[in-house]
Amino acid sequence: DYEHALQKMISVFNNNKSDYFLNQRLGWLFSQTKKIKNSIDHYNAAARIEPGSIEPWLALSLLYLNLGDMENTLATSTEVLIRDPKNYFGSLRSIAALIKLKKWNIAMAKVDAALLLYPLDPIFLEQKGFLFVSMGKTEKAKEPLTQLLLINPQNFYAKMILKQ
Repeated sequence: DYEHALQKMISVFNNNKSDYFLNQRLGWLFSQTKKIKNSIDHYNAAARIEPGSIEPWLALSLLYLNLGDMENTLATSTEVLIRDPKNYFGSLRSIAALIKLKKWNIAMAKVDAALLLYPLDPIFLEQKGFLFVSMGKTEKAKEPLTQLLLINPQNFYAKMILKQ
């Protein structure tokens, strides 16, 4: 019962507005009840209270990605990567935003960096293939998409591009 939980948390929060835990939990509860502005406000407060934490930035990057706000997705996922340069979800969301913003070269550099950390990750392999195709380099897409099919033989995108 998220609404009941919200009521309880808000009553405690009113006397503890600078508490990281309460802001983080309220951010989550508000997101679960689709009160996105409130959620964003509390995650931002949590980020100000504990500037080194990646938790609020991860939550914000997912919220913005789900809202289709790619500029803020990129900004918040960048904050994740500042704090943890090898963070999987920070990389994933950053690349997704760059692709949507059609910043192909920057996205490719980030995909290459992610593949150094996660060489067999099917999402990063698919993104690399997609980027090559988007940049008009379909021949170069064959390598990552062939690797992708070795990991995931049913991948529709790779099969379509490779015509298998």
